[in-house]
Amino acid sequence: MKDEYSLSNTHHRRSLDSAEHQQAMETLLKNNKHLNNLFNYASAPILVWDADFIITRLNNAFEALTGIPSCLIIGTNVATLFSHEQLERSLDLISATYAGAHWDSVEIPIIHIDGSLKIVLWNSSTIFDEDGVTPVATIAQGIDITERTRIEDELRQAKIAAESANKAKSAFLATMSHEIRTPLNALTGNLTLLSTTSLTGLQQKCMRDCTSASQMLLRVINDILDFSKIEAGKITLIKESFSPAKMLNGLVSIYTARAEEKQLRLNLEVLSFLPDFILGDRQRLSQIISNLLSNAIKFTKQGEVMLSVSTRFEDDKTIKLVLSVSDSGIGIPPTEQHSVFDSFTQLENFSTRRNVGTGLGLAISKRLVEMMEGEIFLTSTPGVGTTFTLTIPVTLSESPTRAIAKKQIRATARKVLLADDEPIGREIATALLERNGHSVVAVEDGATILEMMQRERFDILLTDISMPDMDGIQVAQIIRSGERKGIDPLTPIIALTAHAFPEDRERFLCCGMNDYISKPINFEELLGLIEENCGNVE
Repeated sequence: MKDEYSLSNTHHRRSLDSAEHQQAMETLLKNNKHLNNLFNYASAPILVWDADFIITRLNNAFEALTGIPSCLIIGTNVATLFSHEQLERSLDLISATYAGAHWDSVEIPIIHIDGSLKIVLWNSSTIFDEDGVTPVATIAQGIDITERTRIEDELRQAKIAAESANKAKSAFLATMSHEIRTPLNALTGNLTLLSTTSLTGLQQKCMRDCTSASQMLLRVINDILDFSKIEAGKITLIKESFSPAKMLNGLVSIYTARAEEKQLRLNLEVLSFLPDFILGDRQRLSQIISNLLSNAIKFTKQGEVMLSVSTRFEDDKTIKLVLSVSDSGIGIPPTEQHSVFDSFTQLENFSTRRNVGTGLGLAISKRLVEMMEGEIFLTSTPGVGTTFTLTIPVTLSESPTRAIAKKQIRATARKVLLADDEPIGREIATALLERNGHSVVAVEDGATILEMMQRERFDILLTDISMPDMDGIQVAQIIRSGERKGIDPLTPIIALTAHAFPEDRERFLCCGMNDYISKPINFEELLGLIEENCGNVE
């Protein structure tokens, strides 16, 4: 009986052990199936290769990545996945994993079955033997960034194209400015010459009309250039000390004649304390107010235009300058008021041609006001009038930082060398300079400039920039270098040019020129520059 009991217990234990083993096996199989499912159905492509670079396993996402069935990949060398161009680098990266290196977002392209490349970021981990030294396999998980890379490339190309287009636009505007300013220089120069002769009443009217038209054309050119510079972020505000009263009175004086031509009244009203001097960009502030006054006169048929100014103290050193330009003109409909500061917008339909212009004046004004950290707005009633108001923060200044009074020039006859490849421009400049007592030798190219300066000594050189064979910049550099015997390297040089961008001026000064004046040339300003650079300014 005892033996039978022992046998029975042993059999029972074996049955239990078998059942536990079976359960353990089922659990193991279940876990393996679960792990296989996690591996196979993971959204990221996963690849496993052994120490001989033979692919031993991959998941569905990797199969989808390459478009190649897994049965054709498993058992092959991992090198078959890489393009010829990327093969050496890819194998070096794989070899490094067996030395303990880990990939962390390493970019390695994989060949698709259609021959295209899939750009993939890989992370890797190497499995070692029990000794912890011998590599057994490497598992790598990737992220397909092909589409992201394509979009980034397109954005990069679009950025390059946009920058190229912007450069082309700037070059086009610079070229157009140059080409328009050159004949405009001839027009304004002839008008200046004409004004020094005896004219009949009709001739004087014709001359005034032509002068007005040329000034209008110049404003159009300047508006386009200003807008281009603002868009490109190339306008820099200059802070200087100036008298706001003198600036405003000067503007009213300029526009009074234009208002009187339309039988309008133009008044200046100072509503509160106005400091003697303030710090700000006088030129740009004048440009804004000029634009507002010009528009007010243009759109007003009868009545008056009022320029008002007041101030509000912000602290001991800062005030808000409040300027308003009001008119009794046609007014602006409510539906159009929101767009008057938009680029290329005009109040009336362009096809009517009743009010000409670029449609950029107010857009430029708004940008300039914002650059000054101010604001500009309007109120308007159709048939009653419009008021534009701008507020600009400015700093009080005790004294001017530059001479406010006009420079006193002692007129002295100078021996001038003038170079311009345009015959008309050369003739006009020569005539005007000679009328003011200067002796002029006129030439048409850079080589002749150097020849004349070797033969004779001149008080000053006035040279165009764009000339055939040797331009004005090259001439200036040769003169300043002192390499030509007989030429005084310290001879003052003034550029007379149709290039009008601020960066052009810096370029001219850097190459050794003393000063710069853009075409169409203001001859009163030119005469002052001649004396200033020849040392006769008090």
